[in-house]
Amino acid sequence: QWVFGIVDVERRIGYVTEVARRDRATLIPIIKKFVKPGSSVVSDEHKAYLSLRHEGYIHQTVCHSRHFVDPVTGA
Repeated sequence: QWVFGIVDVERRIGYVTEVARRDRATLIPIIKKFVKPGSSVVSDEHKAYLSLRHEGYIHQTVCHSRHFVDPVTGA
């Protein structure tokens, strides 16, 4: 079972849900429901998130196989 979560680090609140799939068609609608366009979104490099910039978000990524936090961008 996959679990998907969103955390607002400023307000210290979050949302977690079970998802059957980790694809764009599943995850992007959840993000759009809970995250305002124009917000900064930090994610791993999973291909499901590739469209976030086109959806109106400021999107930064981190490659978790190299870092937990990107040392250059802070993502």
